[in-house]
Amino acid sequence: MGKPAQQSFKYVRRKKGRNGKEHLYYEEPGKERVALRGPIGSPAFLADYNAATEAEELPKRPRAAAYSLTALVAAYQGSQRFRALAPSTQAVRRRIMSRLAAVYGDGDIRSMKRGDIVRMTEKLASGPEGARSLLKLTQQLVKLAIDLGWRDDNPVRDISRPRIKTDGRHCWTEAEIAAYRKRWDVGTRQRLALELLLQTGQRKGDVVRLSREHVKGGRLKLTQEKTHVCVDAAIKPELLKIIAATVTGVQTLLVSTKGTPYGTKAFCGVFRAWCDEAGLPPECSAHGLRKAFARRMAEAGATAHEIMAAGP
Repeated sequence: MGKPAQQSFKYVRRKKGRNGKEHLYYEEPGKERVALRGPIGSPAFLADYNAATEAEELPKRPRAAAYSLTALVAAYQGSQRFRALAPSTQAVRRRIMSRLAAVYGDGDIRSMKRGDIVRMTEKLASGPEGARSLLKLTQQLVKLAIDLGWRDDNPVRDISRPRIKTDGRHCWTEAEIAAYRKRWDVGTRQRLALELLLQTGQRKGDVVRLSREHVKGGRLKLTQEKTHVCVDAAIKPELLKIIAATVTGVQTLLVSTKGTPYGTKAFCGVFRAWCDEAGLPPECSAHGLRKAFARRMAEAGATAHEIMAAGP
């Protein structure tokens, strides 16, 4: 007997990659192309196929005059690939896309060349981190433009992402931040220390000096010890709640078990011990959280001036 006939599935296409491996895609006209897990007929395939058939249609192909970057941004925000992102990632990308559309929204995506994207990145990105985030997002936008039939090539593919120069000290990753938070709950001085460093972007010498006088009216106001720069920045509601939930000192927010303020050197020592208890590697330091603050702002599309004004 011959092999049983394989059930056919509408809009499923087989394509071979550069390595010769076969890939499966759902390609219904008017919808975003979706990669499917194989083999055909398997439970994983059926789950992907059913989800793809029920997905909403992409925005209708616009008139020639409407093939703009703004139209592409709107299509991306309504796509499955954007909705699948974590809410925090969506928020960051919305901020970047808003800046992108404000400057280049009228540009025709069909005629955009590699040089245009390089110049766009140089104009909008605040530094290497910001440039990498912008190029990563632009890559996704162009991939969607290809799926929509707005263009055939990807001019972002061959643009090198800039290397990030560091001072040799480690910048905390989001995973390391999450691990520390998991170990130290809101209400502990250990958690307050991390949030003050991470959410204000101030140097450790300034963080140990912070008192309630510095955080009145929902704003952080202080003169930095090292540079004598006056800081006046809004405090996130999340940080205000954490301060309110923590027992603080009379002179400073951060105090020892005896209720006394920390010196900078002593604070670095106890903070290192708290990191050890959270299972973090030796390179995680208080300074690294200040670097994480700047990284987050750059990834959100802030300019170098905005980053400097906010903390560093």
